[in-house]
Amino acid sequence: MGDKPAKGQLQQQLARWVADEIVRLLNGARLGEDALQPQDIAILVRSGPEAAVVQNALRRVNLASVFLSNRTNLFASHEAQDLYRVLDGIWHYQQSHRLSAALSSPLFGLSHAQLTNLLYHEDDNAWEAMMDEVLLLRQMWQQRGCMTLILYLLEEHFASFEDSMERRLTNYLHLAEVLERESAVQEHAQQLLIWLHRQISEPQLAQEQIQRLESDAQLIQLVTQHGSKGLEYPIVFVPFASDYRDPAKVGKQYQAMYRYYDEQTAGLTLLLGRSDRAIERVRREGNAESTRLLYVAVTRAAQRCYLGVAPFENHQQSALAQALDLGEAQDWSQAIDRVIAEGGEHTACTSVPVSLPVRALQQQEAPNHPLSVDTFTGEVTERWRLYSFSALARRQMVVNRTRREAELDNARLLADEANESDTASLPFRFRFTKGAAAGNLLHDILEHCDFTQPDWQSGAMDMAQRFGVEHNQLPNFFQWLDEVLAAPLNNDGLTLDSLPETATLREAEFYFPLNTVNLFQLNQFLAGYRQQAAGQGPFMVNLDTKKLEGLMHGFIDLIFVFEGRYFVADYKSTHLGDSYAGYQQARLTQNNQHHLYDLQYLIYAVALHRYLQTKLPGYHPSSHFGGVYYLYLRGMHPDNQEHQGVYHARPTDEQLLALDAIFKHAEAS
Repeated sequence: MGDKPAKGQLQQQLARWVADEIVRLLNGARLGEDALQPQDIAILVRSGPEAAVVQNALRRVNLASVFLSNRTNLFASHEAQDLYRVLDGIWHYQQSHRLSAALSSPLFGLSHAQLTNLLYHEDDNAWEAMMDEVLLLRQMWQQRGCMTLILYLLEEHFASFEDSMERRLTNYLHLAEVLERESAVQEHAQQLLIWLHRQISEPQLAQEQIQRLESDAQLIQLVTQHGSKGLEYPIVFVPFASDYRDPAKVGKQYQAMYRYYDEQTAGLTLLLGRSDRAIERVRREGNAESTRLLYVAVTRAAQRCYLGVAPFENHQQSALAQALDLGEAQDWSQAIDRVIAEGGEHTACTSVPVSLPVRALQQQEAPNHPLSVDTFTGEVTERWRLYSFSALARRQMVVNRTRREAELDNARLLADEANESDTASLPFRFRFTKGAAAGNLLHDILEHCDFTQPDWQSGAMDMAQRFGVEHNQLPNFFQWLDEVLAAPLNNDGLTLDSLPETATLREAEFYFPLNTVNLFQLNQFLAGYRQQAAGQGPFMVNLDTKKLEGLMHGFIDLIFVFEGRYFVADYKSTHLGDSYAGYQQARLTQNNQHHLYDLQYLIYAVALHRYLQTKLPGYHPSSHFGGVYYLYLRGMHPDNQEHQGVYHARPTDEQLLALDAIFKHAEAS
């Protein structure tokens, strides 16, 4: 008689038979009037390695499954390693081996032919285009955060040729959330990379686990016997029911420590080393637990339960062998025959062949029901909306309620910074990064600083460095901010650094109702307002409705009071030139009208007007409303004699009341 098959070989034979039987059931079995579905089947195992054997067999016949007891750590996933290579390559793009590893990721979506052409053929144009893309991604990471970078790659480039697309996307998105959260602590990109590398190297120390997918519920369910408590499935497989594990050993070695209940001391005992008494107690407790788990496994089945039996090592000591009273001299066929002989047709025995052909899974055709199109006869009214300056000026119908109005920006222009002419001799304010991200940094710093006593070291340094301002640039950056605060806003001594915090309201969010606003009347007002000022002439708001109904919403950067009058102020980081001459009043007016900022400040003026009406006793516009300031920060300097960089407008009382009346759908008073 030859040697007994190895445990792994027996497991594979049983697992392949289970997979073949599941295919047979899915091809023809029914539960009542319904066809059997994959989610009606559960396979109960004792451990993760057993689940892996079964899943490999299922994949062999194109059956999808999910291991519900899987507690795989997020950082042990392939996506975590892949994302680290991508981020590491983008950050260290000067090192070709790191960049090459990043480009091979599915996050870049390059085919094998594209990678070969890029890395091994001398296609200078393709390489330059890729380097531009990588530099853009690196700057996006610095200015907008790691999560923005990952989402951009997933939306624009990600391509996977594997079946587990949903799992991969879920893991990437989960990693993006975790990294964004951690970036609040690891402020520099290099620190974040070190942290991510540590989590991947020691995933057992991290707490993040992969998330369950909704589609998992439609697959064949693999569950540990212990984890199946309380569950029920129409069909259950226990593929390795006769496998025995010695509770006193780990593998083939005795344990170094034993834990068991000592009846003599009536308490839990921990023993270093081993003794015959400890081994006997641990085996007795472990075997009893195995019997309980077998009972749990068998009773999970509502219709049919399959038990896999094979001559594993010490199989006579398994819980199933003990339940069937299998003696040392008996074989499994005798014990099973006794169960079959008990009567009825509840038990059957099937032999597992050594070689098993692959059975094809028949594709279930969906019923071909005739399709018809219903005719909608109702009326949809979408006039009631949430509006903002952006919605009116740019005809956007969805309003972002979580941020201030963004300055016009094209993200692609960020990559062109390196191509500009040498500007090293210019003042820092004119060399500072352009675009909406730079504007957001300046807004955030000014929102939180004390104008009269700014502490840039504690209040702005972290934000500036995180944005990408180099350490040697910080003095020039902070000097610029000091000059902005000291720049005169009028001829009466008004400067930002003359305003105590108690006289200011920062980042003020507002809503006010729009009561059936007539769009024709609004456009008439705007046209008349433009005609009284030198500029580009009248303009109109174009929307897909003749009436506005809903709420006007926005954020005002700064509201302040000076000498009893209340003002609206808005910060602009717009670059209008490399000298103060570019920020003269004519240029500011032109820029203001070109981007429809006059529409924006008129909305802000009405918001402040309505706020003061409800909060300030005895309010009247002529006495209390001071107007609006649009502060072009790059042009503001304390030595400016002509208020360069400072745009001031003050709608007349009649104009303010007329616009307020239009928004109220009432007559001006």
